Amino acid sequence: MVSHCTQRTAENNFSRYIKEHAPTFDDFVTKTTTGVAEKTTYNQLDYVTDENGDVMLDFVGRYETLNEGLSLVKARLNLSFELPHVNKSDHKNYREYYTDETREIVAQRFARDIRYFGYDY
Repeated sequence: MVSHCTQRTAENNFSRYIKEHAPTFDDFVTKTTTGVAEKTTYNQLDYVTDENGDVMLDFVGRYETLNEGLSLVKARLNLSFELPHVNKSDHKNYREYYTDETREIVAQRFARDIRYFGYDY
């Protein structure tokens, strides 16, 4: 959530929507549940599970351990390449952005992901 809100990328519909409707992190968490920002309310599991809720992949990489996950994939597929780091966020630790209210909203909105991936914040 913090990266979505703080990352400054090329101007697009999403970035314009955020600037207009949710200029602060609290606004972003509380107000981005419809329109072009609705995608920020989807659990990541929504993208990788079938209609029964079963994960359809044999490997799910995690962004926070991107290099390790990518190394496993490259080894499994016998690939050799380097991944450049672009659009690096420049923000303080994500935990510092949350209030009790926004922490609870995110905990409810992303309960499936938090439980499945073992996240805490």
